[in-house]
Amino acid sequence: MPLGSKECGTLKASMQAVKHELENMAIAHAEVASGMKRELEDAVTTLAGSMKERRKLAMSLSGVTS
Repeated sequence: MPLGSKECGTLKASMQAVKHELENMAIAHAEVASGMKRELEDAVTTLAGSMKERRKLAMSLSGVTS
């Protein structure tokens, strides 16, 4: 039996409002977390590409000077 299902009047309305607000907050947190994850994935992908290019350059320079 869900919490507050047998309540009536303002107490029931208050419990429903709290439930609704918690659900909205959970959705908002999930959206923020998803955005942060996307931003971090993009940054890490860019960093990995940059490091790969630097490695290639370092290898080619070390081959030239040897």
